[in-house]
Amino acid sequence: MIGSAGLGGGFAGLAGYLVYGRGRDDASHGTEDVAAVGRGAARVAWVETRNLETTDPAAAAEIMAATAKAFPNRLEKPVYHV
Repeated sequence: MIGSAGLGGGFAGLAGYLVYGRGRDDASHGTEDVAAVGRGAARVAWVETRNLETTDPAAAAEIMAATAKAFPNRLEKPVYHV
């Protein structure tokens, strides 16, 4: 299987995709609206993070976005998912 790369909407967009899938009806899909990550029916039973003190996807996306904004010159593309 050959994967395809695409442009996303930052940490909130990735968190929403991982938890709710590609075809969610949420109008904020692909944006940095961290509060919108927790909307809709989840496609996963549980979420686990590493090196963060939360398992809430919206909170994790907010923490990671804040960290990336704190070091804008050190990161070109802070969001990457394989």
